[in-house]
Amino acid sequence: MSAWQQNDDLFDAWCTGHNQLSHIDAAMRQLAETDWMRNWLRMISASFLVNDLLIDGDLTANNGG
Repeated sequence: MSAWQQNDDLFDAWCTGHNQLSHIDAAMRQLAETDWMRNWLRMISASFLVNDLLIDGDLTANNGG
């Protein structure tokens, strides 16, 4: 298993919708503008953050959930 990383640049790009991945970017921009996104977009956005960027937003919650 790869080690978790804390990369502020990648995290900021994810948060603002600047990942060069159309579905992820659209979902994050929609969230920023409307405070809402569809469930399947939440799942793929979170999966991208954890599985591709290897950034764990909340280790305690993720391990417990």
